[in-house]
Amino acid sequence: MHILLAIGFVLALIVSVFAVQNSTSITIEFLFWEFNTSLVMVIMGSTAFGAIITAIFSIPGYMKNKLKIKKLTKKIEGIEDTTV
Repeated sequence: MHILLAIGFVLALIVSVFAVQNSTSITIEFLFWEFNTSLVMVIMGSTAFGAIITAIFSIPGYMKNKLKIKKLTKKIEGIEDTTV
């Protein structure tokens, strides 16, 4: 678990350095909207949005595994009670 946290921090640092090195001003156009912003904001915003979407889609699997662990723990406790 700690290694995943360390890898996440390293990746965040790499993305941050990349974003700061590309700080030019750009124009974003989407449908009828158009606005000027820094490329840093686009890179960091996209990264944050991707992280949020990843977290949202991983919650169901996490909850499913947590419920399965709880069920199996109760099953193990029941088996231990009958054998003792």
